[in-house]
Amino acid sequence: MLVGMRDLARRGYGYKNLGEVDLKGGAMPKVKEKMTFDVVTIGASAFVSDAARRMLEEKKGPLPVMEEDRLVGILTDRDIISEIAQNHEVVMMPVQDAMTQELVTIKPDQDVDEARQLMTEHQLDRILVAYGDRLVGIISEADIRSDEGPVSGGTDTIGGVTEPVSGVTDTVSGATDKLLGGGGEKQR
Repeated sequence: MLVGMRDLARRGYGYKNLGEVDLKGGAMPKVKEKMTFDVVTIGASAFVSDAARRMLEEKKGPLPVMEEDRLVGILTDRDIISEIAQNHEVVMMPVQDAMTQELVTIKPDQDVDEARQLMTEHQLDRILVAYGDRLVGIISEADIRSDEGPVSGGTDTIGGVTEPVSGVTDTVSGATDKLLGGGGEKQR
């Protein structure tokens, strides 16, 4: 006979919620155990050209956008390319005018499986880790896969736009050459 936790509690056996258990018999890892704490960010009032330069120099994809100590958005390579494709002059455009404001975040004490589900649901390869509007880290598919295998149903690349970090540099470089006034040559 299976006895649920509520039944045990009713019978006087106090219980603790120990979180979900994975099929291998251990506790499901928490986001804080897998996330990256050192996150490269950009200010909301910085120019998109500065953000593109930072993406290339730091070899980073999306940049969380901060206003003072508050997380207010995220600027992706897609955001930059979209602005350029719409013939918007982005060199002097503030990041806040190009960023994505609808954020998908997760708390550090949530299960890694929840991060995986959010990535699949929103077709993302990384999620910001935050307490409210306070950024504390980032977790990526690679962080999750480090010892668990591929994220099932995860995102495929869409025309190279969501390639891992090395692909971001290649994807954005052509657009940023135009943005930064380069001559079309890749700078390494």
